[in-house]
Amino acid sequence: MPQNIPAGEIYQSLEKGTIDAAEWVGPYDDQKLGFNKVAPFYYYPGWWEGGPQLDFFINQKAGTP
Repeated sequence: MPQNIPAGEIYQSLEKGTIDAAEWVGPYDDQKLGFNKVAPFYYYPGWWEGGPQLDFFINQKAGTP
């Protein structure tokens, strides 16, 4: 069940096992805060956090004379 806790308590809560996971800012900040030391797994991006996507399609038949 999701819980809202103060940002300053995330590391300690992961370390003590009070929480199983945390969703914070992103990889750079998570590593800077040391979450990688107390959380055994890392998933990025989360399904709720869509990212940019670029698609480029080429119709090979259209280019052939």
